[in-house]
Amino acid sequence: MRGLQSQLSAPASDTGKYRTLVDIGITTNAKTGELMVNEAKVKQALNDDYQAVQNIFASNEKGDGLAARLGQAVKNIQ
Repeated sequence: MRGLQSQLSAPASDTGKYRTLVDIGITTNAKTGELMVNEAKVKQALNDDYQAVQNIFASNEKGDGLAARLGQAVKNIQ
């Protein structure tokens, strides 16, 4: 569980305005691991710098995005 949570807080390798889920309004409940989404903040981030938000999730030439990192963390659990 801690390995997955650490991936959620790790910054994206891109140098855009938004680098972490917290930056765009997505946090985790420390006790349950449940994701909490501040919809207004996510919408604002998407409107402000869509590419930077995309770079948090998607891999690019600068490194792996959250989706790839979470996938690898799940594989390591097995």
